[in-house]
Amino acid sequence: EALKVIRRLLSEDEVHHEGRYYPLEGVSIYPRPEQQIPIWIGGGSQVHVVDNPDLPIMVPAVLERIARHEGWICRSSGTSPEIVKRDVNAVVERIKQKRSTKDFTVAHAQWLHIVESTNREIVIEEQLKAYRGVMDTKRSDEDLQSAYLFGTIEEMIERIRSIKGTGIEHLIINPLIEDPLQIKLFANEIRPNL
Repeated sequence: EALKVIRRLLSEDEVHHEGRYYPLEGVSIYPRPEQQIPIWIGGGSQVHVVDNPDLPIMVPAVLERIARHEGWICRSSGTSPEIVKRDVNAVVERIKQKRSTKDFTVAHAQWLHIVESTNREIVIEEQLKAYRGVMDTKRSDEDLQSAYLFGTIEEMIERIRSIKGTGIEHLIINPLIEDPLQIKLFANEIRPNL
């Protein structure tokens, strides 16, 4: 319902909406964008982690919500490249059933912490420390390493190439710490090698 309301607010002069959650009477947003803003939906298969009882499948309601919009951001949380590929295939197939995939964007968000060292042991130790500062402590070190961008810069490059091979068109990076050096390292060391 919220997505329908947002789309209307961005395109209509005055919105009247009698919804389950959002009753609106004569609401406007100004200035409105000159062009329609594409809406990308996040989500994907539920991934089994310690206390998540959900099966690792793409829930049909999520798949339908994704298919109604202009793009999709594949979840990174707990997601291996194999699950990303399976989800990409499911989404693309559903889009093809409804319309052309030409104007549909497939993106993937990934957390990362870049360490300037070629010593893998030191790199992983520093990365785990950064991840443990923001992630659920119930997840094992192995689970974190299989789901996110870990390892040396070269290993991160290879992992991103693997992700791109699943059909992902855009990568959204989320540094774990607020340090501009992380963006600079990504721009100078990783991006040129993709």
